[in-house]
Amino acid sequence: MVTVGGRAHSLDEVMYICKLGYPFVEYSLSDPTKVEAELEKLTSLKELYNIDLMAHFPNEDNPFDIKVLSEKFVPRMKKLLDLSSKLGIKKGTFHFWMDRRWASQDLVDEKISLVDNMVSYGKDRGIVLCIENLSERYDSFAKAFNSVP
Repeated sequence: MVTVGGRAHSLDEVMYICKLGYPFVEYSLSDPTKVEAELEKLTSLKELYNIDLMAHFPNEDNPFDIKVLSEKFVPRMKKLLDLSSKLGIKKGTFHFWMDRRWASQDLVDEKISLVDNMVSYGKDRGIVLCIENLSERYDSFAKAFNSVP
């Protein structure tokens, strides 16, 4: 069965999609401080309109700097996953660039470890993380897909 929902970047857009009667909203969650400030309103909208939320997590900052990814992006994702859990979110998308045409195998291997860490963290909170917008060739992601459950 196909289910169609709406994509929202703001609370006003979430409310608009709810009023249209869609069963779910894919909502941009990028700044933990902003999401925390919106928790009460989002929870209220979920209950009022009986909708589900799906998370659209942020881009990965600098896709070539493992230090930035490890020290900034992953901790931000974990905060967002914690907040998503409070909202009852079960699924979220994120972008994580691993194109072997421009990323070294060492970088890809380190990024696979980060993906594994985030996927496990999400799974512990009942959230499935999905990589989206794969412009890379399948072979760039094959190792990640085979390594991360």
